[in-house]
Amino acid sequence: MRARKHGIQVQLTQVTLPDKWDKVTTKQAACAYHLHRDKPLKDFTQINLYPFEVWKHELLVSGWYVSAPMAIEQELREALEQIPVPLFAIEIKAEGVSLYWKEQGSQETVDHLANVLRLLLAWR
Repeated sequence: MRARKHGIQVQLTQVTLPDKWDKVTTKQAACAYHLHRDKPLKDFTQINLYPFEVWKHELLVSGWYVSAPMAIEQELREALEQIPVPLFAIEIKAEGVSLYWKEQGSQETVDHLANVLRLLLAWR
């Protein structure tokens, strides 16, 4: 309910995760938090962030690897580094931003993740 107060769509789903060598994928049951854009971005290629090393992905901030180059500001850098619970993945798409996790934590955890989603939605 707290996530919905932030305008986040909540969904029980599965996320496909690559292995370290980006050759094999596994599906992980997860709770997805989606924040959608009013209008999809044009000419945007999806970017994935993972809290584990994947070959060909560069380190974005401590503990986060990104599938494409991404210059970020200090506020977003700190928000990503300070995520208080483990996440499976974050996807940035033309239509919006999604994060996948086990939905465990406090109301403050949800508030922090909502802030991360808002910062990623504004990134470009």
